[in-house]
Formats: sequence, C-alpha cells, structure tokens
Amino acid sequence: MSGHGDCTHKERDFEYTWQAGKPKWESRVKRKIWFGWREVQMGVLQGLVSNGGYLYAAWKGEPDDDRIFYSRWNGQGKWVAAGTIPGNTSAGPALGVLNGSLYAAWKGEWSDPRLFFSKFDGSKWDPQVQIPNVYSDTGPALCALGAKLVAAWKSVFDQNLYFATFDGTNWSAQSQIGGVASSVGPSLAAFNGKLYAIWKGAGSDQGLWFAYYDGTNWSGQNQIPNVGTSVGASLAAVGNKLYAVWKGEGNDESLWYADYNGTSWSGQAQIPGGESSVGAVIAAFNGNLYAMCKGKDSDVSLYNAELSGSTWSAWSKDIPGNTGPDTYTTLLPAPSGGNANYLLANSKGGAVTGATVTIIVAEDIVPDSTGNYSFQINCNSPSQASGAEPFVWQQYGFRIAASELFFWVNDFRQQDLPGSPLINWDSRSLANNAGVVPLPNNRLPRGWQLTTTLVNDKAGNVTGFAFSVAQPNGTVLNSPALTLQGIRPAVVTGNLAPILNYQAIMVGENGGATTDFSAGQGIFLCYAGNSLTATASQDESGEGSNVSYSPLPASYPNGEFYQQFGIGIVPA
Repeated sequence: MSGHGDCTHKERDFEYTWQAGKPKWESRVKRKIWFGWREVQMGVLQGLVSNGGYLYAAWKGEPDDDRIFYSRWNGQGKWVAAGTIPGNTSAGPALGVLNGSLYAAWKGEWSDPRLFFSKFDGSKWDPQVQIPNVYSDTGPALCALGAKLVAAWKSVFDQNLYFATFDGTNWSAQSQIGGVASSVGPSLAAFNGKLYAIWKGAGSDQGLWFAYYDGTNWSGQNQIPNVGTSVGASLAAVGNKLYAVWKGEGNDESLWYADYNGTSWSGQAQIPGGESSVGAVIAAFNGNLYAMCKGKDSDVSLYNAELSGSTWSAWSKDIPGNTGPDTYTTLLPAPSGGNANYLLANSKGGAVTGATVTIIVAEDIVPDSTGNYSFQINCNSPSQASGAEPFVWQQYGFRIAASELFFWVNDFRQQDLPGSPLINWDSRSLANNAGVVPLPNNRLPRGWQLTTTLVNDKAGNVTGFAFSVAQPNGTVLNSPALTLQGIRPAVVTGNLAPILNYQAIMVGENGGATTDFSAGQGIFLCYAGNSLTATASQDESGEGSNVSYSPLPASYPNGEFYQQFGIGIVPA
C-alpha cells in the first residue's frame, strides 16, 4: 500500500434433493453489491515520522511474519535495536504524532479488516485498541492537523476513501472523502496549515491524485500530471515544499519524486539507486527529507536515504529489520450470493468443533418494505438413511421479524426433510423476554455484533449453543447455557451429530421467502476450535436475497475468515 510519511501511513458436500424446487435467488436480484474483490499487492509496508529529536520507523515483518516492529535514530550513529508494537498486521503500520505523542495504526492480520492503534509513551507501547466501526483491506494513514490526529483509509467494501479524527481520547465517526476512489488508499501530510492526501486512482488507474482538508471540508481532487504508480505515493513536507515519492507504474520498481509549492508540482525525477517492489515512505527530520523502502523484487531488506537540498545520498541498510508482503493466496471463485456462500470445513478433515460466527454490522442493514430476514448458519452432518436417528442438517442463527431480533434453531433428521424439523425453536420462548431484542422497522444498526457459538461433546457431536447480541452503547444480551435436549425434550442422545462444515448467509426469514435490501454492509467472522478451510460455494437454503459475499482463498494461516457481505449497485 502507499507510503505515508511525515504524518505517515505507509499499507461441501451435501445437497438434498428437496432443494431442487426451492425459489432461485438469481432470478430475484434487483441490486447486487460490488466489492474490491481481489488480493491486493500491498504497497508500502512501513511507517516513518519524526518526534522528540528522533526519526521513528515502523514496519511489518518479512513475508508471512505479521508482527509489527519499530526502531528510532537520533541522527547520529546506529539505529536502536528493533522492538515490537503490540499487534499484528498484513499491510504494515502508519505512524503519526499528536501533542508530542507518537501513535501507530494498522489493519489486522490476514483477512482481518479492523483498524487498530496504539500510543507510545517513550519507552513502551500501550495495548492495541480498535478504531471503532471502521474497516479497511489496506490499512490507514495517520497525520495530525491542529489538535486532531487524522486517520484515512480505503474501505474494505469498495474503493471509497474515508477519514476520522482523534482528539486524544475518542475517535469521531467516519466520513467519506467525497468523489474520490482508490484501489490502494491514501497517504497524508500537513502542509501550509492544511492536511494533504495523495492516492493512486481506482482500479487500473495508475495516476496520482491529491486533495487537501482544511479541518472542515475537503477540496476537489486534482491529478499530478504525467506521473503514474501501481501502489500509490508517500507525502512529507520539508520547509516550503511538499514532497511525494512513489514507485513507477506496473513492473517499474524505480523510485520517483516531485515537490509541490502550494500551487504546482515540479516534474518528476528519479531517485538515484532506489528500487522497491512496494514503494518508499518519507518523513522530514532535522530539516531534510528521509526515505525508507523495501528492496526490489524479493529483497526484504530495509533501505534508507536522505535528500539534502537537491541531492540524494546513497542508499544504505541501517534500519535493523526486514519487511515484505505476505504470500499471495489465490481466491476461490466468488459465491453467486443470496443463499449461496462458501462451506467452511475442518482443514484436517473430520468434525468441525466450536464453530463460531460473529456478524459485524458495518453499515445499517435496511430491508425493503421493512421485510423480515435471517442470518443462517447452515451446518451439514454426515448423511444418513431415512429413519436413522442422527441429525443430517442443522440450522442456527438470528431472525429479524416484526421489529424483533431473536435466535432460532432448526435441526433435521433425514426423514424430517424438507420442512418438518425435529427441533423448531426460537428464543422468544425464554422467560422474561430474555431472548428478544426490539429492532424498530427491522433495521439492524451499524456497530451491532451478533455471535453464535456451537458446543460439542468429546465425540464432536453438537450438544448445544450460545448466542449474544452486543450493541455499541455496551448493552449486551447473552443467552443462558442451552442444550439441544433442553430446548426440545423429544431429542435423544442418538439424534446428536457432528457437523462436517458450515456456512453463513443473510436471506429471507423462512418458508422459502426472498428478502431484498436497499442498504447494508457487514462482515462474517468465522472460526472454530480447529483451523478452517473454505470449499466450493453452494446453495444451502430455500430462502433468498440480493446479498453478495466477497471471495475467499481456500485458507489463511490463522485458520479463520473475515468475509464481507452487503448490498449495493454494481458500478459500470
């Protein structure tokens, strides 16, 4: 991802024959959402900023090492030995300074799109804290403007750019930088009392675009003429000039720079001897411009150089660390959406135990005509002959109906299919409304989190479940301990069965209904007691919707998946 200097950023398999007659979502779609669905070649994986007489550098580890490292230099002698910042990232950290304190911010590791930050007290870093309700696949940029620290980032759901401010205690809600887009994300720097942002264009647009923020409004974007990059640029101000540094277009790993005097940009010039596969990060220190970059191609070394006046120094390897993008993972074919999503299985085979799904609502979910809908966790158990006791299909999840949110369970033996489950239960039956949350107009607000966890015995059979609803104001609904035999006395031990895989979807409530949505974005966080692998997308429900799901690779090293889902209009 792009560099961020002096206020830096850097960057199944079971199908039941009864399903053949169910409503087909594909014929009902009115709108589908578009995401930036691709594995991004992350650009600058480092941060650089000066504070308190030191030049600070931060970077992610070598490929597949998602630890965050940092070091500092006082302008003479050697950099201090590298330390670690509490957190992990697949896209590298950003650094910024507010009121004399150093901050770092980053996205989570692998598929985790949450953004985190930490403050440095001069000797140690605070534990990481999440920037609430914001999500990016490329990470944030950081820079102070006046008494606020500004973070800006590309959305994980699309190529729109967003920003938020931090007053030292609280983060504001995110706001969109209107009328701009990037496949990578921005870099930030303060210059002449304004906050400047620079970014690579959307999609295949390799042009560099910039705009400024005066503390209230963003200017319109303008393009830096006759330059291009595949990963974006880094910004930093030195004296009366704003500098930008970037790698070239496509396979050009040369490093280029230009300066801006507040009115116009100079022509680009090549930085002698500088090459990088991901670009460079820059910062002002002691009146000069400093650059740091990963080496070209597979070279993971960190290099640094200095611009004094109009002359660049030779590049050296003084910074005590290495960096590089994580291993590229090939995406599976994208799910068709609605009731078709990936099946998640035990990567080593056998039963999935401790299956958990957390639904993170990133944008208010709004059904058309306040329609009813459901989040379904559809679980396949080993096939059985008709008349056998064990469950073959198990459903768990949340329903939103008649302005209420509640949990539900449908578990089927083979002879129960398609429509007469042995267990047909929902949490509205719990005493004192302990299993119901009011939800006016069936609108599920941004910031809510709904979690389902399945409980297994030693043989791997699902024996029970737990569910919770967390709201941004701290209100949390936690279910009591519930077992399948407890909620349905007719269930016997012989009915209990393991699950071989599971799937999360958002569709109509029940009875084969299709519900369409006018707005909404969210994330499925899926994990289990064992490492998960994604297998082919499959139609697992009679209900439908116009919801789309982002593509996933077969697996991530940490065995979990964050998957985006949402509603919107496909751009031309």
